[in-house]
Amino acid sequence: VKSHYRPDSTTAHGVGLAVDIQAKTSQSRMAIVSAALKVGFRRIGVYDKHVHLDVSPDLPQDVMWWGVSK
Repeated sequence: VKSHYRPDSTTAHGVGLAVDIQAKTSQSRMAIVSAALKVGFRRIGVYDKHVHLDVSPDLPQDVMWWGVSK
């Protein structure tokens, strides 16, 4: 786990509903995304160095996005 609850964040991390899992290769990103979909995650961010998973009920569902890690 690269990041989890961040009390200063205004994102799903700030309310304890998100986690970032380190994933430096495309194979590890695929494995994480596949597992997340199988167990029911509906919000997934795929970044170059991690995968973001969250369960925020207040944000759009059934979404996946790409980004660059900070």
